[in-house]
Parts: sequence; structure tokens; C-alpha cells
Amino acid sequence: MLYFAYGSNMDWSRMHERCAAAQFVVKALLIDYELQFTHTSNILKSGTADIIPAPGKSVWGVVYELTAEDRRQLDKKEGVSTKVYQPQDLTVQAEGDPQRSLKVYTYVICSKESPRPKPSTIYLKYLLDGAKKWQLPSSYVELLRATETLPSARCDI
Repeated sequence: MLYFAYGSNMDWSRMHERCAAAQFVVKALLIDYELQFTHTSNILKSGTADIIPAPGKSVWGVVYELTAEDRRQLDKKEGVSTKVYQPQDLTVQAEGDPQRSLKVYTYVICSKESPRPKPSTIYLKYLLDGAKKWQLPSSYVELLRATETLPSARCDI
């Protein structure tokens, strides 16, 4: 099955740790959606990535081929049973071929917070590392870099 990663699972080391059999397929573009951070993870103490319908906008990500076991593992990690994220079927465009559409699934936040939480610099680094590894467009990498993050913890000694 094809899974579209747009958040921290774009980071290959994180994804491979979660889904050992995952295989990279292609970079892809999700049209008429926008990346936002709509949920605070109690574990990460950070806003986490989500996609929101937004006409005229788009979200870059990567498509992985997953086994059924990988999907079960990813469902657990994404909190499907506790209703943090829920799977959603979508269609994305393969990079370099707007005529090549792929039917994929991804995860979206079940309950979106307002005001929107900010991601931590550590969490945002997963997105940036994935975007750089898979060589997503530089304009998208810059958009990620411009994301406002939580203030870093300081230790004044």
C-alpha cells in the first residue's frame, strides 16, 4: 500500500525505525492542501504536522510502499486507536509528471487545536531532514525553515 508522508515521517531514519520494510517510491505533491501544526503531542511537547484543505496551496511529501505489518505499526505510532490521527485516502501527483496520480493514504489530526500550536525545533528538524534527503523543492524547504517554532529551552548557569 502507498503511504504519503508530509510530516516527521519524511525523515528516513524515523520512518525506517517505525516501518523497517518501508520503501521510498517517489516525491509527490498534494494539491489544494496546506501544511499546518494543529495538535500538541504530549510525548514530544510540540505541535505536530497536519494537512488542511486550502484551494490554491500545496504540500510536498514522499510516498512510501508499506507492508500490512508496517501499516499496523504506523497506525500505533500515529495514535489511530486513541484518535490522535486518522487515516485518510488522497490522490497525489508524482514529481515531474503531473499526469501521474497516485492513490495513497496519509494521516490527519482528528481534533484540531485553536490557537495552533507551534512545533519544536527538534520536531521541525525531522521535516527539514526529510525534505533535504529527498531533495524536495528548495522553495518548499525554505517555507519549512520559515516556520515559527517554540522557544528553545535555556539553561542559565
